[in-house]
Amino acid sequence: MNAISVRKLSFTYCTRKRRKDVLKELSFHVPEGAFVSILGSNGAGKSTLFQCILGMAGHYEGDIYVFEK
Repeated sequence: MNAISVRKLSFTYCTRKRRKDVLKELSFHVPEGAFVSILGSNGAGKSTLFQCILGMAGHYEGDIYVFEK
């Protein structure tokens, strides 16, 4: 069983002046009991990814499942 499944996750920040695509069709699976590291430069979308998984960032596209829910 996968603890986390992310399928085609996309997220865009929109302001009055511009749009910034942060995540584009990101897909991955994390099996139950696995240890995972998320690495990337500043502004790469690491925090945005976790905000989407935790339900703190609205208006994302794609599917996120935590223990199949």
